[in-house]
Amino acid sequence: FIALLRAMYRDSMDFPAFWGALPPPAESPFAFLRRGRKIWREHFFVKTGTLNAPFGVLGLAGYFRLPGGRFGAFAILVNGSPRHPNIAIGPMMRTLRHVLEAWASAPGARQPAAAQSRAILPHRKDAPK
Repeated sequence: FIALLRAMYRDSMDFPAFWGALPPPAESPFAFLRRGRKIWREHFFVKTGTLNAPFGVLGLAGYFRLPGGRFGAFAILVNGSPRHPNIAIGPMMRTLRHVLEAWASAPGARQPAAAQSRAILPHRKDAPK
C-alpha cells in the first residue's frame, strides 16, 4: 500500500486526480471519521475499507501533511480472527487516530516497531495545500 501511495505521489500527471479521491476526515459523511483532533480532521487525507466475511477487516490508508509542507503516507490493515471475528470500528478508529495524530505531531520521533508502516515523501512544489 505504501509503495502505491509513494508512486502516485511522485506521478505529477495522475496525482491531482488521485489526491481528489482522498477527502480529509472533516469532509467525511461518516461520524467515526469526523471525530478527533484538528490535526486528524484537516491534515489527513484518507480512504477506508471494510469487509465482514469470513472475518472483519478494516483498512485505512492515505497521506498526512507534515510541518513545512511535506507529506507522509500510511497504510493500516486490521484483521479479525477466528477468536475475534468482528472489529468494533468506533473503538478501533479511535486507537488508529491516536497513533496517526502522534505521527503527524512528531514526525521525527522514533515509532514503535509495530507502527513503522509509513513513508515521509519528498517535497513537491505542486503539492495540494
